[in-house]
Amino acid sequence: MRILRNLGLASLLGASALIGCGNSNSELNSANRTAQIESENKKTLNFYVSVNEDSYFSPEAFSLAEDFLEENLSGVDVKFNYVERDTLNNIALNHTDSFALVEESEEAMTQRLKRRLNNYLSEFDKSVLELERTAEKYRGLGYIEGAKRCEESIRMIKETANLNEKLTENYYLSIVGEADPEKSTAYLVNSPVIELAKQSYELFLTGCEMDKGLKDISLNLAGIEKDPEKKANLEAMAIEADERIKTNERESKENYNLLVKSSANTVVHEIGHLFGLCHTHQYANDSLEEFTRDGCPNIMSYQGVVEGKYGFAFEKEQIEQIQDYLNQGRTFLDMEEFGFNLQDYFEIRALENEFIELEDNK
Repeated sequence: MRILRNLGLASLLGASALIGCGNSNSELNSANRTAQIESENKKTLNFYVSVNEDSYFSPEAFSLAEDFLEENLSGVDVKFNYVERDTLNNIALNHTDSFALVEESEEAMTQRLKRRLNNYLSEFDKSVLELERTAEKYRGLGYIEGAKRCEESIRMIKETANLNEKLTENYYLSIVGEADPEKSTAYLVNSPVIELAKQSYELFLTGCEMDKGLKDISLNLAGIEKDPEKKANLEAMAIEADERIKTNERESKENYNLLVKSSANTVVHEIGHLFGLCHTHQYANDSLEEFTRDGCPNIMSYQGVVEGKYGFAFEKEQIEQIQDYLNQGRTFLDMEEFGFNLQDYFEIRALENEFIELEDNK
């Protein structure tokens, strides 16, 4: 896509400028044909976006996410297509090139995650019941050691269930996104933290408007004031208001850019999960760190964005894993084998690579 745009710009500047640099007409035609072939060979990833009108996930955020993905993934053309929520059911989503990004309320996401937790807890209960029956059989056969092992397994399962419940309760308070590869969908939410950031940005804008009014009033009054001292005071008030306007405009722009980067970060983070990427803080002995080798926050970490074009980055192996998924290589096939259940995929991947899960994630 970029190649075609660049060629279009070059043609506006004039073919003679290109020829003057040593390019013949045949070379120019050849370049156009090459660009066309490259464009045709690109894999188009369609993300169908359904967000609220005043969403934190703004068009600028999706544009930044698009640029980031296309810049990092070779041979990929990313398209974010805005659709109404009720039309999503009519779109044929799949696990290769058609996905959904849906904004939902904090309450809706919390309820959905609680339902998932209850399903997990139900599975835990079934395991406990089966182990209790097995322990009873062992005791009846006089196999006390087997019964003790069952009881130890029961204790560990119950501890895991309790920990999962507590972690999930805290998780609800800060979540801004959640991926569900089984449904080829990522969910986005305006968390309380995001709402505070938006309010801060709006306060900067309000401050600007108030100071602009104060500046105009002060200058108008100074223009008709006869008393030199009062006139000087009014002019000084206008200058102070003007300085505050400049400061607020600069800080509001910085705040808005931060909001755009933060929301783009969330979008790409959840897309990363759709393609099988794990968190950087998931395992103690993998190659991923919270920051990339270039010192930028890793997109799959929970680190905030920083200055720079994007404020976040991929590590080389993460790019390779996504490319492998898109080419339907080992990553895709493994996820397909487990029905695109992300947790099951992570578990088998951890076993194969002997990854040790960090205590906070257990």
